[in-house]
Amino acid sequence: MFKLFRENVRIAFGSIKTQLLRTILTILIIAIGITALVGILTVVSALENTISSDFASMGANTFNITQYENTARRRGGDEREIINPIISYPEAVAFKNKYSYPLTETSI
Repeated sequence: MFKLFRENVRIAFGSIKTQLLRTILTILIIAIGITALVGILTVVSALENTISSDFASMGANTFNITQYENTARRRGGDEREIINPIISYPEAVAFKNKYSYPLTETSI
């Protein structure tokens, strides 16, 4: 059994010696592939952590002010369509001055 293992190792090293360039290129390609994979996974993890921390810093006390309702409206039944009034600029400024909390403003 040991003789068979030793013979296989001898053949493997002989193959490496005779085809040295092919062996080096194969090892190099495998190393580049593994490095690229680790790099991509690291970048994705870093982006995920950054986005999560940004959303966590906003806190649970967030709300949106929109003109139109974002829920689905059903026709029929006793539900009626609600049309929200247009928010004027003075109303928005008054709201901002009245509720001066730490905030993040976004425009959609």
